[in-house]
Amino acid sequence: MSTVLTLPEQRVHVEMLTLRIGSLHAERPDFDNYPNYQRERVWSYPMKRSLIDTILHDLPIPPLFAVRKDHRLEIADGQQRLTTILEFLADGFATARLREDPALGLIEPNKRFSHLSADAQATFNGYTLYIWVIDERDEACLGVLFRRLQQQQPLSLGERLWAYREETRAQAGLLLEHPFWKEIYIGKVTRKRTFLGSLYMLLLELDLYPSITTPRLRDVVTGMRDGALSPSQIKVIQDRLTMMGSLFAGTMIESLSEIIPLYQAAMLVEKSDYDPRRSEKGCLTPWYASIKEASRQAHRMPGTPDPLARITTSKHQIEFWNTECSQMLASRGLFKINKKRCFSHADRMEAFNRQHGICPVCLQPVKPTDEGHHVIHYKNGGPTTPENCVIIHTECHTRLHEITGSEPEIVPVEDIAS
Repeated sequence: MSTVLTLPEQRVHVEMLTLRIGSLHAERPDFDNYPNYQRERVWSYPMKRSLIDTILHDLPIPPLFAVRKDHRLEIADGQQRLTTILEFLADGFATARLREDPALGLIEPNKRFSHLSADAQATFNGYTLYIWVIDERDEACLGVLFRRLQQQQPLSLGERLWAYREETRAQAGLLLEHPFWKEIYIGKVTRKRTFLGSLYMLLLELDLYPSITTPRLRDVVTGMRDGALSPSQIKVIQDRLTMMGSLFAGTMIESLSEIIPLYQAAMLVEKSDYDPRRSEKGCLTPWYASIKEASRQAHRMPGTPDPLARITTSKHQIEFWNTECSQMLASRGLFKINKKRCFSHADRMEAFNRQHGICPVCLQPVKPTDEGHHVIHYKNGGPTTPENCVIIHTECHTRLHEITGSEPEIVPVEDIAS
């Protein structure tokens, strides 16, 4: 039997197949296949037992939906049902022990498939599954189809967004294996929660104080922000996650919204006079522990301001950091960068005297007002101190950087009065 299913701007021809459960073992390679936009296996055991009970009562269940691909079938809708049936056939769980529906009696309660009576096994093996099959389509079309079919079983936000196939979804996928998800995050990881958290970070990278809403997240995965983040920026996000793991070592977060202040803290530290890479491990943990305690107190005492309430809105994020930024940056263990860029007159005179007035490059006399060169380059963390200073001629400075393969940074001589 065939029919036509209408999707936006498309007509999809559908064929109906039938399959008896008893044939699943022999034909399993043709059916036990799932595309990557499918969600994880999320059914609980009560849900699984309810399906088995329905089949044993010979009541109808919704058809499965499959896509014909490379002479095989990919299950686009019905993974939970099919895997439940296969698990029961393998004695993975027992039938229900309690009657869930007063109108139906239990059939052989608390028995695995191999322990069912011959009649019950025959009923189960003889049950007919109906499968709607369409020919192979591009993944964008299948994503639309999957989301439409799931109106009967609501998807989580992460699962809905995962079904899109745009560039930004792939970029967020690069963040899923980062150790941060095991070191800091202790919330749920099923139903694409970590993918959703990765999308939060993409929005935070695009805007320091974003309102994180479903429409904005959907805009990201549907391609409206494609090209906004380069591969190098994705590497920056990965590095920042590593920083978060170090700065907040020992912190445990359960809510995805808590990613927001942690990520923003790492960004603000980078933008300040501190180096997160050289800061002590866990130096921001006490500060954030005080924030979480204030949030817990607010839940116990109505009317008390909750610092983490509404943290997904840009307005509240700005208010939060107006209050907390100075306290966060005052945390012990943050490594303060020496922002001094120019060598002072005293620095130059100490270096000049140490050199006995001779340029170490050409071995000719120099003046204290000639160029000061950082022995360890400033951009590599070299301090602006007399010990890291040598006085050299301008042409020698250029030649020295040509030898080391780096561009010289021309820095004005600091006023003697300073």
